[in-house]
Amino acid sequence: MPAVLAPHPSLSPPVVLGSYAPSAGKAGKTVFQATAASSSRLSHAAVGEVVKLGSGSVRRARGLIVTVAAGASVTLIDAATHTAVQSFVLSNAVQPCTPPLVTLQSAGKGNTLRRTYLGLVAQDGSGSEVWAWNEVVKESSRSAANDANPERTTVRSKDVISSLHPLSSGEVLLRHGSGSYSVLSSSAAEVQPPILQISEISPQTNDNSASPHPRTVTHSVTVLDLVASAQIFGGGVRQEDSLGSLITFTSAGRSSGPSIPSGGAAGDSKDKKGRRRKTAIEVIDDAEGSTNRDGLTASGPLKVQVQRIGVASGPERLTSLGETAVSTIPDAASLLDVNLFHDGQVSMLTRSGDILFSRLSISASEGPQVSQSRTLSIAHISQEPSSSRPAALLRLSASHLLVVLRAAGGPSSGRLAALIWDTDLDALIVTSDWSAPVVPGLEEAERNASVSLTRVGGSQAIVEGCSWGGAQTGGTALATLWALPFTIPSSSVLRHAVGKAALTTAWSKQVQAKAASSSRAGADIEGQHQALLQRLQSIYSSSTADTVEKKSAEMEIAFASWLSEEGARVKAAWEKERLESQAAAAELAADDQSGSDDSDREPANLGGGEEKKLVRQRKNHRDERAPKVKLSYSFVATLLDLALPAAPSTARSAPYAKKILTYLMSRKSVSCGMLAGSGQSLIARLRARNDWGQIMDTIRNVSDVGERELVDLLVELLRNERSKEGESAVKTPLDVYLSQFVTMAVSRPLLRSTLHGHVTESSDVVVLLQVITRWLKDRAAEPLDLVSLAGADDELTGTMKKSTAGSRRRRLGDKSSQAKAPPTTDLLQFAMDLIDVYFPLLLNTPSMHGSLHSLSKALSAHLALCTSLSTLRGPLDAFTRLDTDRKRLQEESARRIAVQRARDPRAAKSLKASAGQAGAVQARSETGGGLGMEGLGKTVRLHALESSALVGPYTLESLDV
Repeated sequence: MPAVLAPHPSLSPPVVLGSYAPSAGKAGKTVFQATAASSSRLSHAAVGEVVKLGSGSVRRARGLIVTVAAGASVTLIDAATHTAVQSFVLSNAVQPCTPPLVTLQSAGKGNTLRRTYLGLVAQDGSGSEVWAWNEVVKESSRSAANDANPERTTVRSKDVISSLHPLSSGEVLLRHGSGSYSVLSSSAAEVQPPILQISEISPQTNDNSASPHPRTVTHSVTVLDLVASAQIFGGGVRQEDSLGSLITFTSAGRSSGPSIPSGGAAGDSKDKKGRRRKTAIEVIDDAEGSTNRDGLTASGPLKVQVQRIGVASGPERLTSLGETAVSTIPDAASLLDVNLFHDGQVSMLTRSGDILFSRLSISASEGPQVSQSRTLSIAHISQEPSSSRPAALLRLSASHLLVVLRAAGGPSSGRLAALIWDTDLDALIVTSDWSAPVVPGLEEAERNASVSLTRVGGSQAIVEGCSWGGAQTGGTALATLWALPFTIPSSSVLRHAVGKAALTTAWSKQVQAKAASSSRAGADIEGQHQALLQRLQSIYSSSTADTVEKKSAEMEIAFASWLSEEGARVKAAWEKERLESQAAAAELAADDQSGSDDSDREPANLGGGEEKKLVRQRKNHRDERAPKVKLSYSFVATLLDLALPAAPSTARSAPYAKKILTYLMSRKSVSCGMLAGSGQSLIARLRARNDWGQIMDTIRNVSDVGERELVDLLVELLRNERSKEGESAVKTPLDVYLSQFVTMAVSRPLLRSTLHGHVTESSDVVVLLQVITRWLKDRAAEPLDLVSLAGADDELTGTMKKSTAGSRRRRLGDKSSQAKAPPTTDLLQFAMDLIDVYFPLLLNTPSMHGSLHSLSKALSAHLALCTSLSTLRGPLDAFTRLDTDRKRLQEESARRIAVQRARDPRAAKSLKASAGQAGAVQARSETGGGLGMEGLGKTVRLHALESSALVGPYTLESLDV
């Protein structure tokens, strides 16, 4: 594509694919690799690969995304619509150990054989299993399979598998946690059910390189076919009888609690080690493994190893082509991410923000060689502990690099930022940022974070943001997946970098302000917090004859008193620090003033930068408010269990300090994981007390409420709607709950499956459709003069005028309405969920067709409104085109004048006058004001004559007699 037509790099807003929290009690035991390419990032949710197998090639397939979440499902998602097209439910009893893999292969007659692979830990604890689902997809149905419930095939391996990698032969390369490899082969497509077989392979070494070791951290694994690896291999390297190459970047690992399954010891001594007594180190490792999500910590130099994958089956299928150390990374503990592009470009991101660019080449005589080219330093990477991975990178093309990081400062402070760098020009081309959910209730000192990137077919990248707490928080975690669409040209384009100097400077490390390293406070509860908990515990367990209401009131009074005292203490400490800062600033200003008086010739603006800085500091201190009382995760968890205890028999048998719970909710310090494993969840405890007001407050302020509990609340409200009782125990109307329900960020595939299993009455579906239809009608009837085009979700203000029929329309934000209508986009998404889930029911139930017709009429009202707005495009396009042409003529005229001025100043003056007259004539002509211009060759006198004769059609002349 020519450079002039190359698209400008862009980043579209990310789309949430799902948000997953681990099951109660399994927070630290359900982790595996977040991507197939690296073992340095562990999570309970992962993104897999979708590839298309051809004749001797493996290509990334377009249009399909595959994800897995422990205890949830393996989900295949349409990349264009971001909706699920297939899912395989996983029970809590099974534990995935690999990201999924989907292979697409021609099955003849226009059909495609789709196989979905997943590795799982064997339920008996020895080895692992590979599950494979086989489907036949017709070309006309795109991603939908013929069989809704495909048959599953299982094969067993004696070692736990870490990742799955496709080969061009249709086989799958299995990488084990022990460092060994094996190959999974399948029978022909005609054989149903297919027969799976695993054969072990061991590498043939041509040198003295060390063999894989279980204590190894794999930073990057890349399997390239013959075509993709042609740019890396030099002359003399044998490529015949080869399927491709296996390139791994590894380093030594030291144990920090092996949370990833290892399947016991490696090699043939597995049975012997299983029977011997564990050492003290192994006992400590096993004890820490349930809460540490990092497994091994990298150490030592970074090494790259290249192996050739042979065609012939057998135990010696891998041939080592050599191993070498990467000289630029002497200590792999500083690494955050490594990415290898198929042309040999290696990008390595360190914790300090340096991106090291190198090139990998392989020759027959010297083996693999890594040559460094240059370094790019980026700023504002969050300085997390060693267990966190707050940034990741992905090579999009030979000249464009995508970096996603948790920003600790700069323009995107506190958010996830995506940056596309032009590595040829060292310029930042485009940025985007968005807020990332974290485990609620965690203080900054207790929070760990990880970011991983995966390229999928088409111009999309999948971003996984994982947040978890330490051992003191019970290992609570939250993983969120986003699809990030992007657009890039095929090569570097200079005009895309023009005007990006300020943006590049803002994210460059050389101008990053020195920030004081924030000390991560200890996780143990402070003395004042411990005293409060002891006081509340004594009130709760007192054996006096006080009523439950009196105990609850005493607990609330004790908490309010502690909060006032602790707030005063925090404010006093803050005031003292503020006064010391102001005194230091005043002293510095006085020194600057005395220095300027001693030097008469010193410029007046010598200390201007410092003075401005001091003024900003004083203003910030005036605008700042005293910090709030710190609420650590463990403190809130204990406090929550006292304020809202489980109700074993009746809701009146235990105190309920509602004011304490309301304050914690307002601070957004509550997480559902705080009560995990206690027998009753947060929502269940509130439902036992029938406090629907607090339930609604929980839904608004707690971000990790599960889809199952949300649907259970919806089912209870629908049941109450059907009963039509005069005195209902449920005080919250259905539409009030539904207005909050449809706006929540949930996993759409999991929500749909939960709706399908719990909302089964056709009358309930009709009620939901009717509420959605009414809200869509309200949105369509909303007057245009009250709509904020900059933010359509803002609350509407003002009064409604009477319509022509004399009826007064109901304003959406009016008190007469039971619930405020959610945004139109959320309504359409939920309506699509209902239609997708209940399509067969809607199709076979004629009584529901009326509700669907009403919904169609509401959508038609929106389309009619859009059509009426589009009528303005015609007139506005003419003026837009006129303004564009005028600016273009001005630029061309300015260039001509500049050139002419350099040659002859007198001719430049004449040319400027003629150009101005020509522009005026053309403007009046194109708006209906008179004759058209005949070109720039006319004289100045002729231009003046024509201009005096042209009168616009909207000019009104008056003659005074």
